[in-house]
Parts: sequence; structure tokens; C-alpha cells
Amino acid sequence: MAAVDVERVALLEQVLRGAGFTDVFAEVGHGPDGVAAVDVTGQYRFCWVRGARLVEGPAVAWTAGLGPALAAAVAAVAPGASPAGVAEAAEPVPGLPPGAVGRVTVVHQADLSTGGDHADATEPLPSGAVVVVGVEVLFPDGGRVAVTETVAVEAS
Repeated sequence: MAAVDVERVALLEQVLRGAGFTDVFAEVGHGPDGVAAVDVTGQYRFCWVRGARLVEGPAVAWTAGLGPALAAAVAAVAPGASPAGVAEAAEPVPGLPPGAVGRVTVVHQADLSTGGDHADATEPLPSGAVVVVGVEVLFPDGGRVAVTETVAVEAS
């Protein structure tokens, strides 16, 4: 891990634990062209949350589609929607480099701590649930970047 990545993770750990998070997992993913994203999963009180954002790199064309794809997926989250339907609202992720694979994920907050024990892509999202919606890009060299948002499943 590069020194700047270690510093980012250490700063996140310090800030989040100081704010009351009891468990924190942070990583920095890298894509081509120097693009990097910080991805953090943490437990705050009785809820697991996750967020990921691009943090550095030149303004490269392939990153332009990530924000709109994430916004489309978040907008599709509603009581009764299926995780597969939320993913379909944002796929395919536009403008990715050759060989890169983009996917939209919807993960119930309980699965952030269980490794997917509750996952069911066909089960409708219940009102009041908390899910993590993400746009993840995997590269042929093993690199990975993601943008994610923790979302409450509500009527509006």
C-alpha cells in the first residue's frame, strides 16, 4: 500500500472512531490513469454504513459516468423495488475503458457485517431498510474503484 493510502486510511480510522464508530474498515482502490477511490464501511451504533468516493487522479473521461450512474441507482431505491431493478436503473455504466467491467450493487446493511448471508436480488426492499448502493468498476489488471452511498428505503 502506498504511503498516501496508509495516511488516508489512518485519518479515516481516527476521525470515524473519534465520532463514535465502533468498527471501521477502510481501503483505497486504484484504477488506471492514477484514479483512486476511498471505500469505507463502518458500524455506528446499531447500523452498518458504507461510502466510497473518488479521491484523486486526473479528470479522465471514464470517471464521468460514475456519478450519474450512482444517482440513477439511488433514485430507483423505494419500498417494493428489487435490488436487481435498482441495478438495472443504472446499468450499463457508460464510458468505461476497454476491458473494464462496471456493475451496480445493492447490499442490505446487515450484509455489510455478515458477508452476504441475507442477500437476495429478487426480494423487494422493505420500507425502513437501509441499503448500500454502489457503482463498482473492475479492471483487467485487478484494479478496482467504487462510488457508493448508504440509503434509507423510504417512499420519497
